[in-house]
Parts: sequence; C-alpha cells; structure tokens
Amino acid sequence: MKQFLDDAINAFICIFGVATAWFLLFRLNAAAFSHFETSKFINWIFIPAGVRLISVLLFGIYGVIGLFVGALMTGSQAGLGFDAIIAISLISAINPYLAVNFAKYCLKVDSLMQGLNAKQLLTISFFAALFNGLSHNLYFHLYIRESSIFNCINMFIGDFVGSLIVLYTFAFLIKWLRKTVKLQQS
Repeated sequence: MKQFLDDAINAFICIFGVATAWFLLFRLNAAAFSHFETSKFINWIFIPAGVRLISVLLFGIYGVIGLFVGALMTGSQAGLGFDAIIAISLISAINPYLAVNFAKYCLKVDSLMQGLNAKQLLTISFFAALFNGLSHNLYFHLYIRESSIFNCINMFIGDFVGSLIVLYTFAFLIKWLRKTVKLQQS
C-alpha cells in the first residue's frame, strides 16, 4: 500500500509540475514573443514546445497527462468551444509522445538523455515540430477552418526553434549539474 501511495504522489508531482511548467512558459512566451505571433495558435518562437519534449523524455505518460492538463488551462483562454479545447489539448499532449518515442527508437536515446548529442537533439526537435505542425494544422483545417500551408510552416518553425532553445538550455544545465556534483564529490 505504501508503494502505491508513493507512486501516486510521484505521479501527481510529475503531472502537476509539467502542467505548471507548461502554463508558466506559455505565459512567458506570450509576454516575451507576442510580436512573433501570427495567430492565436501560432508563434514563430514557441518555448513551451521544449517542455513537451523534456516532459515526455523524462516522465513518459505522466508528462503527456501533465501536458494535457497544462494545455487545457491555457486553451481555455483562446475563446474556443470545450470540444475544440479538448481536441487541441490532446493533439498538443500526444504529439510529443509519438515524436519522442519514434526518435528514441531510431536514435536509441535513454529517458535521461545521457550521451545525447547535438545531432540527436536536432532530430528529436525536428520530429516533434513536424508531428505537431502537421496534426494541429490538419485539425485547424478540418474543424476550425483556419489553416494554410504557411500556418503549418510557421508552427513547425516556432516549435522547432522553441524546442531547441529549451532542449539546449536543459542539456547545458544537466552537464553543468553533473560537473558541479563531481567537483563537490572530489
């Protein structure tokens, strides 16, 4: 029973942490990069895209759930119906899971991103941005009637750039922390 409670607490912390990170970075992105926004769904620089990747890489399905909850929180401010918010949030949460697992399979990347090099970060970011841009814009085209090839390209670029910024920052922090811990242990 204790193990079940510990697992439930860890799951809640992961989900809550990812949802909070998504929400805060979404707000930061809106404030810092609002002049790069091309529509209410598309931005030339989208920092939360990196949270998608890291969340799935580190937390797996709990990351997906956290992304869904975070997207629900931010999606409710878009002025859309509940069904559209649910659909967009699901797309936003599931795509990085598909992209990361596809890239992890192809590149043999572990969940802690140990030994991850620049080329692999680029590949993971590319697939995530591609999956996200295509599926969101397919949904926008079919149900919201607000999509074009330019929107798809803009979303791809925004997600790709945002992912690279966050992933490289995260990778740098991990390397720095490892060095710091090694220095303290010596």
